[in-house]
Amino acid sequence: MRKFVFPGRLLTGLFLLLILALALVACGADDPAEPTDGRPNLVVALAAPDGPAGQTLLVTLTDKDGAAIIDAKVGLEGNMNHAGMTPVLAAPVADDADGNVDGLYQIPFAFTMHGDWIVTVSVNLADGTTFSQDFDLTVTADKVDVK
Repeated sequence: MRKFVFPGRLLTGLFLLLILALALVACGADDPAEPTDGRPNLVVALAAPDGPAGQTLLVTLTDKDGAAIIDAKVGLEGNMNHAGMTPVLAAPVADDADGNVDGLYQIPFAFTMHGDWIVTVSVNLADGTTFSQDFDLTVTADKVDVK
């Protein structure tokens, strides 16, 4: 019975090929400062007013330097994290819907039950750019916790 032995050059070649593949994967990492989902360099924050689960969610839009984005329309879609529930939709609102132009979008939103939710914030900028971002929330009788 013959024993198969890898020739030295073949083993060295395979090793170098593996190193090259790993180097290419490592060098191909995305720059975290540049969004890769088509979203402009904006910061989207979702919050809920303190206290019991209310009828409003707050979305703050700023640019990468912290300046308020005041010329967008922002809408919401809420889904329970389990199947079988109808989504809760909130029509898009402008920044001045609450009487202030400050980058804080107050959006009427009524949770239909307690539990874990995924809320999708949809933004339509004045230049026609659109994007969305998902947020995980937990709704209890006492509060809405944005994770």
